Amino acid sequence: MLRILKSFIQEYKEMRYLSYLLTFSLAGALLLLAGCASAPPAGKESASSAVQETREDMVARRSKEFWDARISKDHEKAYGYLSSGSKATLSLPGFMSKTVVQFRALEVDNISCENEFCYVNGTLVYDHPKMRGIRTPSKDIWIFEENIPMYVFPQ
Repeated sequence: MLRILKSFIQEYKEMRYLSYLLTFSLAGALLLLAGCASAPPAGKESASSAVQETREDMVARRSKEFWDARISKDHEKAYGYLSSGSKATLSLPGFMSKTVVQFRALEVDNISCENEFCYVNGTLVYDHPKMRGIRTPSKDIWIFEENIPMYVFPQ
């Protein structure tokens, strides 16, 4: 009988040990999962918390890049910003021939978007062979093609 009792106690201790082992393993797994689900490290943004760039911000950035290319006479780069409709009616050599002035700056007053179009209102500053520092009102039109703003070249 003593032997049965000792065997029973031994089995009970082993079951308790397994129970503790299972409990601690489960707790460890939960802590690991909780760690993976925590906030990203400082300075890093998760995809869901990233701030989406507004349409106006996208147009402002692309407009600046376009005019920087025109100011630096990088015609091929500037031509790359033209909408597909503009490119269908204007070749790169045609685009280059339309630039008879030296652009200096586009001073943006405001940007507004309606549907798939955005309008950049400002003042264009350029030099003509006979005059320097000419300032003229400008209203650039940008159209979204596959969620990318593209410049509509005035005809």
